[in-house]
Amino acid sequence: MGKSEPDASITAGKRPYFGYGSNLDVAEMRKRCPDAELVGVARLMGWKVYMDSNGYATIAEDNGCTEGALWLVSDANIAALDEYEGLDRGLYEKREIEVELNGERWNAFVYVSLRLPLTMETFRADYLENIKRAARDLGLSAATQDRYAQV
Repeated sequence: MGKSEPDASITAGKRPYFGYGSNLDVAEMRKRCPDAELVGVARLMGWKVYMDSNGYATIAEDNGCTEGALWLVSDANIAALDEYEGLDRGLYEKREIEVELNGERWNAFVYVSLRLPLTMETFRADYLENIKRAARDLGLSAATQDRYAQV
């Protein structure tokens, strides 16, 4: 595979962030993080999408692959995402991961829910429909779209 980190000129002081679930929605991300830049669809190997005990999307280490949106985010965006994900309330934690985009590896961060147990069920139908629409709009693979359809 290619290099581990893109040229500094590509990131321009921003950090790579791997978004899944509701952060696949470009319009919603623009509201939360107005200056975030969508780089493309990236793959996170060895992880799968689940739903947490509150019915929100999360990922967990598992055989398989999760596709998501790779964003470049500023410090202000990170603060907004930390608030949105409930980092200070102990709802999600931030982890460093490596994703693949067009044959290159990117070091990025991601949010992982701390609300166990994980399931493939949610009572949040509108939330799930928005995720499915965003996955289609981004052109995520049939396998990824099928994973969200299983919920």
